[in-house]
Amino acid sequence: MSIRKISLCLLLLFLLGLAAGGVYLWSYITREAEPVLQPLSQEFDNTSQVPDKARGLKLTPLEVTGPDGVPLSVFIAERDPDEETTRQMTVGSELAQHPALSLHHIDYVLTAVEWDHGIRSSLPLVESLTAAGLRCVVWEPRGLDNARRYCTHGLRESRDIPLILDELESLNPGRELTVIGVGRGFGAGMLLQAACSEPRLRGLVCIDAYSSLRTSMQRLMPDTIVSQVTLALLDLRIRQCTGIESFDVSPVDSAARLPRSVPVLIVNVEQDNPTRTLDDAVGIYKQLPGDCREVWTLRCASDAPDAESRELIYTRDDGRKLVRETLDVKLLPGIEQTMPAVIHWINDCMVPAIRAPQIPTPRRPHMGAGIGR
Repeated sequence: MSIRKISLCLLLLFLLGLAAGGVYLWSYITREAEPVLQPLSQEFDNTSQVPDKARGLKLTPLEVTGPDGVPLSVFIAERDPDEETTRQMTVGSELAQHPALSLHHIDYVLTAVEWDHGIRSSLPLVESLTAAGLRCVVWEPRGLDNARRYCTHGLRESRDIPLILDELESLNPGRELTVIGVGRGFGAGMLLQAACSEPRLRGLVCIDAYSSLRTSMQRLMPDTIVSQVTLALLDLRIRQCTGIESFDVSPVDSAARLPRSVPVLIVNVEQDNPTRTLDDAVGIYKQLPGDCREVWTLRCASDAPDAESRELIYTRDDGRKLVRETLDVKLLPGIEQTMPAVIHWINDCMVPAIRAPQIPTPRRPHMGAGIGR
């Protein structure tokens, strides 16, 4: 066999190997992108998406269609006085000892947790909130009958919220409603992204919010050149399926655009989840422009047994130099105390902040004509 034929065979084998490697790499990227494009909760794998009946709750359906034309499953959830769950009884007992008398000023609480099984995953939060007499609104961000194939981590799902608020207003003509949001994980990120452009969402409680999709993806990979290439390919796959990139989903940036009048509570309870850390909670807290804001986390082994707060030291750039600051994070003794504490914060801090007279932001003087005289 001539050298030329040998060279052609070797080139052909190289190209075939390169093609096979490309196919394998793309199949690997496609597989790795699945949990990002379709984050499915294993907790609800064997259950229907929308529950026929929820213990301790009355569910009233609302007819809402998303901006993309996809019908949504939306319900108003209220406590069923004829049937109480253990969680409702626990919260009710706490409130009997320490009443929350201002909650009647809240008309509705938008409650969101997972992208898939959105209503079912929200029910534990709803049970606690309705035990305090609050009315909750729950819905399927994934759309009726799983009509939305891919998750955009709140970027597009947040556009449903103004339409849900429109429907609530149509049920209460002539009234100015007070609506707040309580979300966890995906739901917290979605509410943050909605509230920065929806003034009817008057306050937020964000539990285990992530700072950005890109940051969450980076934490799951070692910091190597190969990982950077993988991230770039993952973004390519995400853009191919959804038209967005991981950089586009950034609740921490949305937090910076919230009106000053919106009170926000940031809570971190998932201590072992690398995508939703205390650093995320603090990062979002630092971006909030409002005066009524707090950040909480769980007490851990390094804290004193009776510690009520933990002092964190961090640096920030004020535009001229790095400034060293301290932040007091409130400590919760355990996860079971989270929702009673959240309900009291809504009563004691959020409601007064919402009802306080709003001071308009002063106009900046027009400097054009007088300069140089």
